[in-house]
Amino acid sequence: MSDLFKGCEKCSGGYIRIDDGKRAVECVCLRRKKLEASLREANVYESFWSHLRLDIPTPVKSPEQGAMRRMTAEFVNNLKHNVTSGNGLFLTGEAKGTGKTTHLLIILKAAIEAGYPAHNAAWPDLIRWMISDKEEIDRMRDVRMLMIDEIGNDGIRAESEFPQTTFDYVLRHRMARGLPTLMGSNLSPLEFDSRYPGIKSLLSKRIPVFYVKGVDWRQL
Repeated sequence: MSDLFKGCEKCSGGYIRIDDGKRAVECVCLRRKKLEASLREANVYESFWSHLRLDIPTPVKSPEQGAMRRMTAEFVNNLKHNVTSGNGLFLTGEAKGTGKTTHLLIILKAAIEAGYPAHNAAWPDLIRWMISDKEEIDRMRDVRMLMIDEIGNDGIRAESEFPQTTFDYVLRHRMARGLPTLMGSNLSPLEFDSRYPGIKSLLSKRIPVFYVKGVDWRQL
């Protein structure tokens, strides 16, 4: 946190004096500033920040979108158990704008707020790091909660070994060590199985796969 932070009209430098000035507690503005810094460090897209709350009404237009909402709430309500058990979630489906990334980021944000190291990584970046940045790919391998977004959006030829190698290197390690992984993709289940054979069996019961159908919320 920058030493230049001045706080708000209710505090001084982010702290409020209580007990006749004997103690200082963090102001809401300082807690918000710290959370924003943590979200940036975890690569949580800033354009999503205002939407990462389960108490905000959403335009649920399909049974699957409603089930995704309930599934996210249940995951967050049982966050400690899910993190310690290494449980994750895979939201997939070819329809874009159905809320898959938003709901995964809601879980990731909850983990950050609870103090767990977490990071959101785009699938193309993971493949790039796998090829040329071992330090970064190993950091993603070991972070307590990892979200992998845009799976399938790699622009790599089907015969390339890098996507499959990346899955093997990252996911096998995380599954073996009980590290929770969130995954998002715009591929249909059949497309995913065709592109990445054998990966679903690797996920076992710890990362349930949920197929999301519905309308594009961004067009409403």
